[in-house]
Amino acid sequence: SQRVTPRLWVSYGTAVAAGLMVIGHATGIAHSGGLPDEWIFIAPTVIAVGNVVGSYFGGYLVDVWGARRLLYMVSVSSTLSLAIMWGHLSPLTVLFGLAIVGLTYGATIAAFPAAIANLFGAVRGIRIYGLVFTAWGVAGLLAPWVAGVLFERSNNYTSALLLATVLGSVSILSIFWFPNENEITHNDSCS
Repeated sequence: SQRVTPRLWVSYGTAVAAGLMVIGHATGIAHSGGLPDEWIFIAPTVIAVGNVVGSYFGGYLVDVWGARRLLYMVSVSSTLSLAIMWGHLSPLTVLFGLAIVGLTYGATIAAFPAAIANLFGAVRGIRIYGLVFTAWGVAGLLAPWVAGVLFERSNNYTSALLLATVLGSVSILSIFWFPNENEITHNDSCS
């Protein structure tokens, strides 16, 4: 587990950081994308609905598709939606992008504990997920703040969306070294 935990931490951290940058600034991004002021409330609503749906299916789909496949699909979908918003902010791309980010963020936060439990077993998985979950804390502190700093410097979300896209791309790459059952020794799963 000492070899695997840092890999899980990076994979989880980059995935949630990309989502949290956008979630923390959803209304600002929607405003920058031209969504009329009277419809700005839709931005956090779209994210919340996506998050609930993603959370509901994320843990279940780990068992059906496997962690690597699900997390790869989730990371690719999130990163593509971030890239689309970065390339062209409009009311349509904002609403579509926020929905996908909410959905993939929800799936990520539900899939990771299930994937870790599948890899290490329930008891060991809880301890390892406790370590991996610190990535969410770091991302939660830094990602929205960095997005705000980037916005203040340029008065737009282009740089923040680009950084979120880069973080999403790192998350995609990290899935290729996501551990599988063959890497987990008997001592890892029983200790």
